[in-house]
Amino acid sequence: MDGDPAERRFVAAYGSGDRVTGVLAVGMPPKAVRRWRQAIASSASWQEARGIREAQIN
Repeated sequence: MDGDPAERRFVAAYGSGDRVTGVLAVGMPPKAVRRWRQAIASSASWQEARGIREAQIN
């Protein structure tokens, strides 16, 4: 999860096995979700998805 549910702004990623299969975004701008959508489309691993989260934090 990225963001803060208490502030009603977060992204939660879902997966199956070692792959990201979905994402739920609440109160986040479309730009924050774009990379997650690309990760889902390319069947990204959780390790690759951690790179997305780290890029958004920095």
